[in-house]
Amino acid sequence: MALLVGLFFLCVGSVFADPFTYLGDLPLENPDLFGGDILLQDPEDRNAIVNEFQIWPGGVVPYEEDPGLKKTVMKFILERSFKHYLQHTCIKFVPRTNEKDYIRLFPGQG
Repeated sequence: MALLVGLFFLCVGSVFADPFTYLGDLPLENPDLFGGDILLQDPEDRNAIVNEFQIWPGGVVPYEEDPGLKKTVMKFILERSFKHYLQHTCIKFVPRTNEKDYIRLFPGQG
């Protein structure tokens, strides 16, 4: 009798057990994709800039600071970041004068 009860629980347990999950299609588990989740068509597709009009002219990026930014530690961090970019890339951040296109820096998220 004990054998039948044990066999019953074994059968019931195997019915409710989780099935094997195929991990091949999960992004981080697929070595055939760039970064684990990006399908590249061609080496040229890795270029971040598709159109020349998306480049800041001369690598100069005008910025405007929100007045609330000057009171935070973020001001110091941004200045160091701008210096780092200038030393390691062809991008230079400059305070905005009257440029139509610029970035606005403000404290907070986003």
